Amino acid sequence: DLREATLVARKAALAEVIAAADNGRVRFSEHIEGDGGAIFRHASRLGLEGIVSKTASAPYRSGRVKTWLKVKTTQSGP
Repeated sequence: DLREATLVARKAALAEVIAAADNGRVRFSEHIEGDGGAIFRHASRLGLEGIVSKTASAPYRSGRVKTWLKVKTTQSGP
């Protein structure tokens, strides 16, 4: 049960599970740290739906919480 672990720890565990399975069906999304505004602008230029920003030190909580935020672009898909 990793619900009390940080996002960083949960993602590290997930990366190990996906690497061990290595079936090519599931892809791991790397954690990107940096200028959120620049990342959002890049996502917009690529025609992506948006970005999700999460607090790296936060434990898992179901439902709507203040430790993550989804920001949609004005475009919808490539």
